[in-house]
Amino acid sequence: MATPLQRDRRVFLGEQRDYWRSVAETDGFDIDDLEVPSTGGLWSHNCQHPRFRLIDCVPKLYAAVGFHRYNMLKGTNFQYHQLLKYNETMGCVQSLYLTLVAIDPSTKLQKTFQVRVDEKSFGKLDLTCSVARIKDEEEEEVTTHKRFIPHFHGEAAADDFYQGALPDWPSVVDLNNQKRFYLVNESDLLANDWIRLYLELAVSVKFGSIRERDLSKLHILKVAIESKEEDIQPPNGRLQAKSVVVYITFKGLAKAPIGDEIGEHVERNAIVRRVLDERSGYLTLLGGFSIGEKALNTDQPVGGEEALDNEQSSEKRPRLDLT
Repeated sequence: MATPLQRDRRVFLGEQRDYWRSVAETDGFDIDDLEVPSTGGLWSHNCQHPRFRLIDCVPKLYAAVGFHRYNMLKGTNFQYHQLLKYNETMGCVQSLYLTLVAIDPSTKLQKTFQVRVDEKSFGKLDLTCSVARIKDEEEEEVTTHKRFIPHFHGEAAADDFYQGALPDWPSVVDLNNQKRFYLVNESDLLANDWIRLYLELAVSVKFGSIRERDLSKLHILKVAIESKEEDIQPPNGRLQAKSVVVYITFKGLAKAPIGDEIGEHVERNAIVRRVLDERSGYLTLLGGFSIGEKALNTDQPVGGEEALDNEQSSEKRPRLDLT
């Protein structure tokens, strides 16, 4: 005959098993009617509720990562329209299951997307988007087909060039190697809004409670794109490469403990590495901040006549702030 403690344990395990089985049936997205067991589960947010206020920008930016991944794989041009709801694991390092509406600006077509983003670290940009799909439509070619795991379960496969710690900030000599680097011009910057997305992600994840109005003050000064492939033509083809390292010089942070200076006028440097594994469909982003340089530096234009203005050169090799 089972003791009361044994019966309680069976009830506890049964509740957990039933809850996570139901969560797995929807891949973590549609769990509105599920009762969360006392031991914890996914924390749900209904963004359509009249009292809901999205204070933290991170869920919206993670949603944008999802259709950015989808666009890169499918050749589409969906853009963020509205966040409907999201579920998240409890803890400092989280996984988010987001349901949102994206729109194709050319056709005004709206689609409901489901996006999953898993954080790997706390306080820095280190995430993998493993699901980005139109709701009720099977993903073509790219599918996960894995046992449901509520939290981080893998990242995009990459060769050695895109693994390990982020690289140092590029020197003058580095940037003049046009086989590796492309200095983004203004028209490219306007046509590739994912560059700003990467910057806003790096800033938001590091500072957590930053508001959208603060992100709007960020001003990108210069951008360089590095890729392992040396024969990409035209040179701005690196913008569409599946795996790249993005170097961004920006200003606009009024208060930020990055380096010793504080103020919106201070120029800062962010590095974001993108790896998109076409086989699994996983998109992994790793980002941090470089301390010690005022801007991307080069002796001569790298991106053509429209390249952004150059700064004075410096041979200092700054450290990365990844804390």
